[in-house]
Amino acid sequence: MNLDFDTIEIPEEKLNRTIQSAPHAIASCAGGEPLPHTIKQIHGIHRKQMIRHTAGLFCAAAFFFCLSAIFLHSNPSLAADLLHLFEKIENKQIFSGDLHTHATPLANNNSQKSDGYTFTLSETYCDTQNFYVSVQITSEEGFPESQRAQVDPDGISSLYLMGKWTDSSFPENSYTQGVSLSGTFSDDHTFIGSFHQILGENTSKDTYNAEWKISGIQYSPEEAKNGNMYIYFSEPLEFQIETPVQSDGTVKKLLNEKLPNGTTLISATKTLTTISLESKGNEESKDNEEVEQSSTDTLLSPFEQYGYAVYDANGNHMTDKTGLIAIQDHDVSKIQICYFKLPVNPDQDVNNQPEYEEFQQSFRESGYSYDMIKDRIVKQVEIVFEE
Repeated sequence: MNLDFDTIEIPEEKLNRTIQSAPHAIASCAGGEPLPHTIKQIHGIHRKQMIRHTAGLFCAAAFFFCLSAIFLHSNPSLAADLLHLFEKIENKQIFSGDLHTHATPLANNNSQKSDGYTFTLSETYCDTQNFYVSVQITSEEGFPESQRAQVDPDGISSLYLMGKWTDSSFPENSYTQGVSLSGTFSDDHTFIGSFHQILGENTSKDTYNAEWKISGIQYSPEEAKNGNMYIYFSEPLEFQIETPVQSDGTVKKLLNEKLPNGTTLISATKTLTTISLESKGNEESKDNEEVEQSSTDTLLSPFEQYGYAVYDANGNHMTDKTGLIAIQDHDVSKIQICYFKLPVNPDQDVNNQPEYEEFQQSFRESGYSYDMIKDRIVKQVEIVFEE
């Protein structure tokens, strides 16, 4: 005998007891509709319930997504907090580090728009030596191809913003012409990067304050022929920045090491992203002025007779730029600074000495190998930051 379970009659008394014990079944039969008498009819009700339930969840999710999008669009400050830009550009910075885990989100009017450009300041990081702010810039028309194509050997793009940076905490650190951002173009319409301000030994306060007025963008010289090299905003953007100064990770070592060129290495200070060397001029220099190390070349020194190179705990060369040593992904539990004699005649212009130029090129091509200078080293200074 073949049984069709979908057409089997169910006794009405038992069915009523079953439905009374199943609230979902009662709800589906509300409104005076006759109770189903077969398994097939009950299955039909169940399928309708599942479809309605799934559709309800989908509609709720879609409504929440749309509501969130509208809310974030009308609240750009909150949207900026969700960007986490430092995490996206850590490998696109000259002085890179684990900034995103130490960053402080900005929340006060940190997204503004002018002439088709939207500027969003996302996060800040500040220690006793450095200040960083992450920025996202979007252009409705898109950024010029010539600007997007300009990338340095480390894969870092830059964008110069005209305007004024006023350091409210220390006016001597202010910029009156504009600042340059380091970062990357994530697409034709979007640039993400950061501005890095070197504070030196000045910041001993708990809070750092600055005002940033952006009046336009200066593109690469290639845009001059198109008349687009300078973009001036009809309404300049103004940002107020306040961020805590973090000093927990700062380590300063007093050294007072006399160096071959007559200067004295006073101290070395390690922060999250940089190591700065404080040196003082030799006793014969006028008024014993402090020597400023502003060179981007490891080989150069104040007197052009001695060079120096810095190596991390594993013997890897560390880049020295604008007077700061970039930590990047180096092991800086300790570092070695090697001072060595350059192949130069001190009585002649260093730029006109072929032997020096050849040595300089070979040293760079070797990746600043220690083996190339070990026989020239006249002094080594070891600095231990972590015991």
